[in-house]
Amino acid sequence: MKRPLHVFSYKIKQQATGEADIFIDGDIVDAETQSILKAWFGDETSTSYKSFRDQLNSVEANTFNVFINSGGGMVTDAMAIHDLIKDYRAKGKTVNTKGRGLIGSAATYILMAGDNPEMSKNSWFMIHNVSGAVYGDVNAVERYARTLRTFNDASRDFYASATSIRKEDITKMMNEETWMTADTAKEKGFITKVTGEAAFSQTISRDNWPFADTTVLNAYNSAVKPAPTTDENSSTQNLEQMKKFFQDLGNQIMNAIKGVKAPENNDHATLMQSIGEAVQTSFSTASEQMETAVNELITAGIKGALDFTKDGAVKTAFDAAVKASTDAATKDMTDKITAVETANAALEQKNKDLETDITNMKAGKNTTKEKGNEKVTEMSGKFD
Repeated sequence: MKRPLHVFSYKIKQQATGEADIFIDGDIVDAETQSILKAWFGDETSTSYKSFRDQLNSVEANTFNVFINSGGGMVTDAMAIHDLIKDYRAKGKTVNTKGRGLIGSAATYILMAGDNPEMSKNSWFMIHNVSGAVYGDVNAVERYARTLRTFNDASRDFYASATSIRKEDITKMMNEETWMTADTAKEKGFITKVTGEAAFSQTISRDNWPFADTTVLNAYNSAVKPAPTTDENSSTQNLEQMKKFFQDLGNQIMNAIKGVKAPENNDHATLMQSIGEAVQTSFSTASEQMETAVNELITAGIKGALDFTKDGAVKTAFDAAVKASTDAATKDMTDKITAVETANAALEQKNKDLETDITNMKAGKNTTKEKGNEKVTEMSGKFD
């Protein structure tokens, strides 16, 4: 089952100023369908006339701000909500309706019911023909078609009355599934005010798009900005993890070299091969660890989290932090490589000394060795 579009969750928020904010999201359905969606699918976004009425009646306020982000739904429940808002206004209440994101089909009735209906500049307004489905014999299908036509004509008349657009033109717009920007909706008289752009943080998948025109879907998704990370130090933590990775790599290489034992035959080539294999193993292990870390970062959406670096001042600070951390990690790695080279040179020198001693011993020459701070001369007989 396709789930409804969503940016907000359906809820009502009481303010201390005598105002109440109401957020309508997702499909507009009847009460029975809403209960099924909640019980079987855990849906918290759909709205029915009953749920809207009950929430509205539970709040003491003089001003209601109704935020709408919905692709539409049940015509009867949407019109009932429209009439309820009109009734509240007739009783002296102020009901401000505000379109955010997508206001389509039956959801437009709710938006147009308020005092000075408004839309954010980057939101979309859509009208189309009513739709439905029925199973039965030819008579049942024909009766249902006549009912749909009645609802469709009522929708046409509603839009024409509110905008002063000719019924014939409204019919053409509904037949074509007409999408309008906020500015166009205002120009044609569907709303009275356009506000600044709203921030949207959730994209809509193609599978959850029930309409024919996908141009609006692409335009909407291209305007979505990822929600800011809740951890302000996440970038610093990522850099510290990178620095720690290189430090650990250097330690692994040093430990690997320390673990190499000189061959019994004092073969220099064998010794160097053992050192090389130890270092190669360290790099292989480190490579696997790096691959795992990168995959984890990709899964966590690191690309989206770093989009904030497009801003000038933040980008400069971020680049400086990256450079400082990278320079430190590079220096640390260079120092460790130098230590490895020094240790390797010492091993080579000891190997040369050993080869010299063996040659001298074979020739019956004296060998001089250092023991502590003293040089000790040893006498050896010639041997073959």
